[in-house]
Amino acid sequence: SQIHQHQKERNKFGEEDCRHCGKRFRQKVGLNQHLRIDTGQKPFCCDVCDQIFSGKAALQVHLRTHTGEKPFSCELCEKSFSQKSNLIKHTRIHTGQKPYFCDDCGKSFRVKTSLDHHKRVHSGQEPFCCDVCGHRWSYKSDLDQHRRVHTGEKPFSCEICGKSFNQKTTLKSHLTIHTGERPFSYDLCAQSFHQKGALKAHRRTHTGEKPFVCDLCGQSFCQKGGLNHKRAHTGEKFFSCDICGQRFTRSENLNSHIRAHKGQKPFSCDVCGQRFRHNSVLYQHKMVHTGEKRHSCGMCGKQFTQSGSLSKHILIHTGHNLCGQSFREKVHSNNLIRIHTDDKPFCCNLCGQTFHKKSVLKMQECSHRSWKPFCCDLWNKQFTSKVSLNKHVRSHISVFLKIHLILGNFKQFL
Repeated sequence: SQIHQHQKERNKFGEEDCRHCGKRFRQKVGLNQHLRIDTGQKPFCCDVCDQIFSGKAALQVHLRTHTGEKPFSCELCEKSFSQKSNLIKHTRIHTGQKPYFCDDCGKSFRVKTSLDHHKRVHSGQEPFCCDVCGHRWSYKSDLDQHRRVHTGEKPFSCEICGKSFNQKTTLKSHLTIHTGERPFSYDLCAQSFHQKGALKAHRRTHTGEKPFVCDLCGQSFCQKGGLNHKRAHTGEKFFSCDICGQRFTRSENLNSHIRAHKGQKPFSCDVCGQRFRHNSVLYQHKMVHTGEKRHSCGMCGKQFTQSGSLSKHILIHTGHNLCGQSFREKVHSNNLIRIHTDDKPFCCNLCGQTFHKKSVLKMQECSHRSWKPFCCDLWNKQFTSKVSLNKHVRSHISVFLKIHLILGNFKQFL
């Protein structure tokens, strides 16, 4: 028959078909390897680690992980790879080639796995679940990183200072602190950053873009990390202090809290040597030396080092009275404005907590040091704040009034 004749012609050129799935192979060796995959056979074993493979080529590629051999080199940057497929993917970085397109939004990718991961953004698929807290993820790599939050594992260490991290990307970013490298800069304000993500987030402060929206209250944020705000609604506090048991909604707050216990101040000013517990406080401190004021008023051009100071300044132009309350002294008006705008410029160096008023900050610092500078002259009792002292003094007055009334009634009786 014609079918048998066609089969003979194909076999003449060495073409073979899989009897299970019909897939065609030019050589019999390819068909045999394919059949081993179907049947699960793995006859090729690594002499070093005993891992087994279905094909000899796969074993040879695996052996390079032990020998460190990288025979495939990039002609443009001389970077070398153990597999040819990895070299092909790398070459697309130089050529800009992105052959894999998303049918939903048209976005293109260099690698097919990146496209497959991206498609989950549209489908909302989150197949990977944390067995500790139940949080779900679209990517297994994100789940693996998240698990380290629970286990405390930090496998990536800095060879310069010994600090360890739970993500390799965080380590790479940390290394730029030692080298001083800031490769990502913004044209409008000439500010530079260690990470590309930080540059993107900073750009949104100029454009006003806030793409990350809380689906519970509608509040929007310029950074994805701002969505941790959801825990304020749910009350979830995954991060616990091993020393005092206090719980936190964010790992950054826990790390800051632990530094307060240990008295650590890892962030140092390279100009004056002053040390700080928080990187954000160091960043603001550096502006004292540089004179940098990156927050500018669009009405009069006046510049400020902090966004909160700019927000207060704008109220002068708008004449905006938020609650109608008036004060004789400007300091009280400024305190109220900070409450309305949620500006908390006063930061405690011991615990990282921020406050609207400087007086409240002083009270907080006194509570850490167990310092009680306000003393009652009558009973010699001490207090951390003047407010507490005044309250205590009023209790004396009420006692004296009672004594006065009792004595008055007694004189009338006489």
